[in-house]
Amino acid sequence: TFELGTDATEKKVSVHIEYRANGTGSSVWDAAVALAKYIEVSGIASGKCCLELGSGTGFLALFAAALGAKTVILTDLEACLPLLERNAKHSFCSDTRVLALPWVHELPDEIPQDLDLILCADCLLPYATHLFQPLHDTILALLLRHPKSVLLLAYEERMDCSGFFSLFYHHHNVHFSIHPIP
Repeated sequence: TFELGTDATEKKVSVHIEYRANGTGSSVWDAAVALAKYIEVSGIASGKCCLELGSGTGFLALFAAALGAKTVILTDLEACLPLLERNAKHSFCSDTRVLALPWVHELPDEIPQDLDLILCADCLLPYATHLFQPLHDTILALLLRHPKSVLLLAYEERMDCSGFFSLFYHHHNVHFSIHPIP
């Protein structure tokens, strides 16, 4: 079990971890913790509809729920859904959903029209560069369908990810800026 408290609401988010049971989607990585604390300090999730890509344990979206998100949607591969559903039972948000969202398929219809915030933590991995294009395509599809949405993406710099980010520079309908989290 991994647990982290919020300073803002004094709630504790606790998620079960199943090491290696679902591959990388079975742990809470440092980038998720850093992004969670950024979300807490900025207050950006309060009252918002949040979707997390590659949720794994669901920690990041559940942390957003503890900070007052009105809706949280945890997404990952089908194999990760049992762990996500188990952890979602402890959500502080009454509108918590778990959806299969492989990055190579169309977006599910269950994604609400009022999506405000897209969260993605530690989905850029050295052994999975083949997923850069599908992740890009999924993010772009979400942003084009929900043009007022904000994407917060965090990753631990283990390698050069410029190839991933360069994929976005060819799309003039979506504005991106990159800011390091200290």
